Amino acid sequence: MNGIYKKLASQVFIYGLANIFPRLITYIFALVLTYIFKNPQTLSVNTEFYSYISFLNIMFLYGMETAFLNFANQHADNKKVYTTAFVSIVITTIIFTTLLIFYAQNLSSLTNYNLNTQFIIWSALIIATDALLALPLMRLRFENKASLFALNKCINVLVFISVNVFFLVICKQQHDLHTNAFLASCYNPNIGVGYTFIAGVAANVLSLIMILPSIFKIPFAFDFTLYKKMLRYALPILILGLAGMTNETFDRIILKYLLPIDEGTYQLGVYGACYKLSMLITIFTTAFKLAIEPFIFKTSKQFNSQHHQNNLTHYYIIFCLILFLFLTLNISWIKNVISFNYQVGIGVVPILLIANICLGIFWNISIWFKTSNNALYGTFITIVGSVVTVGLNFYYIPQYGYVACAWATLISYLTMMLLTFFVLKYKFQITFKLNRTLWFTVLSFAIFYVTKYINYNSEIFKLIINNLLFFGFVLTIFFIEKKHIKSKLNF
Repeated sequence: MNGIYKKLASQVFIYGLANIFPRLITYIFALVLTYIFKNPQTLSVNTEFYSYISFLNIMFLYGMETAFLNFANQHADNKKVYTTAFVSIVITTIIFTTLLIFYAQNLSSLTNYNLNTQFIIWSALIIATDALLALPLMRLRFENKASLFALNKCINVLVFISVNVFFLVICKQQHDLHTNAFLASCYNPNIGVGYTFIAGVAANVLSLIMILPSIFKIPFAFDFTLYKKMLRYALPILILGLAGMTNETFDRIILKYLLPIDEGTYQLGVYGACYKLSMLITIFTTAFKLAIEPFIFKTSKQFNSQHHQNNLTHYYIIFCLILFLFLTLNISWIKNVISFNYQVGIGVVPILLIANICLGIFWNISIWFKTSNNALYGTFITIVGSVVTVGLNFYYIPQYGYVACAWATLISYLTMMLLTFFVLKYKFQITFKLNRTLWFTVLSFAIFYVTKYINYNSEIFKLIINNLLFFGFVLTIFFIEKKHIKSKLNF
């Protein structure tokens, strides 16, 4: 039994590394891009198009990767399940990608950017290769080949960063300085930020080449009866995925179109950069989910599973509050990770941090719907959140710009979180004992607002006071939690 747990722990670590490491690297590089392209209008195309890519990734996969996992665990011939799903994805990917490329000129004109069609084509190729990679990578996880999975993901991000650095740092610098003729000629200013899309295509193509042997190792077979069952299973997942991605990306897709064009592209560039600062909470949440979800599913049938969920939710919120306070109380120097021209939007960062905490809590507590086979409730709540997102953005962006986007995100995620607590409490009689959590939350927000509205004569003095309060908050949590744990042990 110990060997099983050790293997499970090692796989959780490897999968966590494979997902978090690429996110951290690309996160850091996204901040570096604000220094490479100091004009927010220039970087807005990157923000907008990657939002499209995230959204279309859901449509290209239409829930088939999750359907594969579900049916592979139930079906005697999991290879047939895999090939049936993979053939489906290959066919639909070819169709969708062909349509995107064929209508690239029309789509380019709809974006209101003065771009050539190559940006659309590169984005289509990123989406297509993402879709073709999804199922083979999922199969590696199904077969417990964690090392191969991690290797593929890590090489992918290293290639992505290397191609970007070559074109946007080395070659661009030589071009701007008119020095090395060969390297300077490798950079085309008309492409500019488009090199991030070229890097994405290159990284995915290499990942596909690496995984090709495992793709062709299995004889292809297509079971139409099985396929219909998988499609029926996948449809609700597609709806849930689209609703979730609407919450996550809709504001950056629509922002530019609800404002005058120049103002819209400027605000989109600023908002996209400041949004990334708040993503530290999301990265932490992803790491937490990867580590904790297997444990929750394993203990879901046990008598004390609710006790585990209470504790995990409590400590998740505590760590988020610590991260929130550290970032907001030190925002005066942390903001310098993005270029000065983008810092005008730094005021939305606390709003987005709180929004992502609410989303993380929703993810954390809604896992109960999955473990109890009541996933439909999570789907409904996510759809409600997407309706709130769309409505608030359409109504308030023309008046308040990207500030409306931040508040719409917070209100949407807060609504989803509160609805989940309400449904669990009154429909399923699940009670979360979070009295200490609420006390810590009130204390952290009180510290945030006190420091926000007190004027200091010196920035250094302000930082000292802010961090003394921050460490005081951390120590308060430490001693209260230590006392609480000790009293339980004594009992």
